[in-house]
Amino acid sequence: WTLNYVLDHPLGGGFEMYRISRIELPTQMPGEDVEMQNGRAFHSIYFEVLGEHGWFGFALFVSLLGVSLLTLRKVSKRTKHIPQLCR
Repeated sequence: WTLNYVLDHPLGGGFEMYRISRIELPTQMPGEDVEMQNGRAFHSIYFEVLGEHGWFGFALFVSLLGVSLLTLRKVSKRTKHIPQLCR
């Protein structure tokens, strides 16, 4: 649902946009009305950021994660040989 929404709205839907989701659930018996559910949670931080903030916000989020991991790796390499900082 989120991917289809973001393809139509590349800048996202804003905070709490999960409230506008609508899901049609099939019924057990043929001929019954379709059950509608509104406001399903994302269940993934990546889909949540993508849906709420669009492609640009998602790129910023993933970039922030990548830069954080690279910085932690640099700190780990620089402090590897300092005995006070090792376990």
